[in-house]
Amino acid sequence: MGALAHRSLSAPSMGAISVRLPYLATYRCVVRSLVMLAMERSAGPVSSEVQWLDYGRDNYAGVTFSGIPARDGRALYLGWMSNWQYARRVPTTGWRSAMTLPRSIHIIQQMSGGYRVASRPVEELQKLRMRPTLNLGSGGTGPHSLRSLPNAQRFEIVLSFRWSPKSRGGLLLNNSMGETYRVGFENGFLFSDRTRSGLHLARCDRGIDAEVDCFGSHVSREAYTATEVVELHLFVDETSMEMFVDGGVRILTELIHPTSPFTQAALFGENALVGGTAYSLAKAWRRPALQNACQALPHPLIDTDVE
Repeated sequence: MGALAHRSLSAPSMGAISVRLPYLATYRCVVRSLVMLAMERSAGPVSSEVQWLDYGRDNYAGVTFSGIPARDGRALYLGWMSNWQYARRVPTTGWRSAMTLPRSIHIIQQMSGGYRVASRPVEELQKLRMRPTLNLGSGGTGPHSLRSLPNAQRFEIVLSFRWSPKSRGGLLLNNSMGETYRVGFENGFLFSDRTRSGLHLARCDRGIDAEVDCFGSHVSREAYTATEVVELHLFVDETSMEMFVDGGVRILTELIHPTSPFTQAALFGENALVGGTAYSLAKAWRRPALQNACQALPHPLIDTDVE
């Protein structure tokens, strides 16, 4: 993930917390935004806990934005959705890699009494939802065809499962080529398994782990504990997955490269599904002409050995 930095921040009615961010530029920008959210009192007791903004492999060098209107007041964040361990191996058409969905950053108080930095997709993304929606029902798991959605290549899924520390649950996507992608929770940890999701970028490009499979299955390093129900809020684009857990308390961002679009979603796990809904998403481009113009631009960085 690149160089890491952490900083202690104070929020109203709390001591200082430490936030770990993937890249020094991210550190400067996010610290400034969190201070806008928080600094009303002098520094209190300092927490030694370091908190990650994202537990996935593909959220790097994030930035926030100044000039947000006071009536809005949000701290808005975008990250680069890639990883230098395999960034030069990512297939390129028009451009290489993309940005994450825009997210709003918040400081929240947990049931344990501690505080945490959380982020969730901005509410404006709901304007991209298309009809009809797909109701995934409740009470069990099973296959659901995504073909009933207006666009099965870009969709949003909200799932709620009953939670227990030793249980598992989540989403399984597959396509006509037999490729699969699994994401969810198991034994108290979040995971993303893209070992059979299509194009497999098998070897890392850099560092001491150059011979290690850095693209396959990934498990978050920090255990997660929910209450009675855990909510998984997922956005799946043609080559990416972003999962927000319980309002953004935990996040996983991962690239995937299926050779054919995923057309079926199956829910897995021993725990009963409380409820679920899938939405097809419209394109975010406001004008098709603008999209076509961007695709026609020359890209000197394509297929070059860029550091």
